[in-house]
Amino acid sequence: MEPITLTVATALLSAVATDSWEHAKSAVVGLWRRARPDQAESVESDLMRARQQVLIARAEHAVQVEDVVRAEWQARLQSLLVTHPEVGELLREIVRSRWVGRPEEVPRAPVVSVKARTSDFSQVYQAGGDGTAMPVPGAGRL
Repeated sequence: MEPITLTVATALLSAVATDSWEHAKSAVVGLWRRARPDQAESVESDLMRARQQVLIARAEHAVQVEDVVRAEWQARLQSLLVTHPEVGELLREIVRSRWVGRPEEVPRAPVVSVKARTSDFSQVYQAGGDGTAMPVPGAGRL
């Protein structure tokens, strides 16, 4: 797979819950309008469905769903690139566009570093990001 397709698929999902979503969706649909105009409408509805899946998955903390959606769009972009190599330049334009790579528009996950020590049979609960407590695997075991 071309790395550019992962970059665009990741940026697309990063834009899902931001003001950049419409730009991202329009850019991806634009790829299909130029290369496969007969599929543009279905791609647009698929993007809207993917957005709903990701928003629901985020609310439910179902990270694996987002990974599946990202992989699906990477594969679709890769397939388009293979059958229409001219799309490569359009993908690079998307990467350079205003909704990809600008910190104020692409949300970044905060870096959280935590340490914990246990003794005997105690348990450690650590939280970061949204504050959801998760037991640390293996903590409290001798």
